[in-house]
Amino acid sequence: MPILSSFIVKHVRPFGEAGYNTFGNAQTIEFLSSLGLNIGEITNIFAAWRLAALADPVGQSNLFIDAANAVAQARWGNLYETDMSTVMFLDDAQLESLSHLEPGANSNFSWRSPTPIAAAVTIHRQSNRHHIIWGATGFSGGTDGNGRISHFTALLPTER
Repeated sequence: MPILSSFIVKHVRPFGEAGYNTFGNAQTIEFLSSLGLNIGEITNIFAAWRLAALADPVGQSNLFIDAANAVAQARWGNLYETDMSTVMFLDDAQLESLSHLEPGANSNFSWRSPTPIAAAVTIHRQSNRHHIIWGATGFSGGTDGNGRISHFTALLPTER
């Protein structure tokens, strides 16, 4: 997979049963362990991810907002002080498609999702205000020197 684990943790959460099963793999557990999390903490993280993955994006949007806010607060407290933090909830087909994207080293790219993205939640650092986009068609981003997806720039607009 040409995607940095840190990109996945900052910008991607699973959607749907198959998405959760695809996302909840040994590589994800290993990465979370490398951050110093113990098995109990990882189990709790996976339980929260599953709860959101199986939720209705519109009817239970609070679960998606809570998940995105948790990511944002962790990023701003420990990693990066960006103005906004966006989390995309991707299903198994989208995760598979993204894992095959190879835009090359040090490049900007646009990824078009094979299906509309269930939900993408952006949290604003200064106000903790949030907004949700349903049905985004993908996102633009960038890669590192090894060609791995490392940067999220913006969501691609929904189709009308």
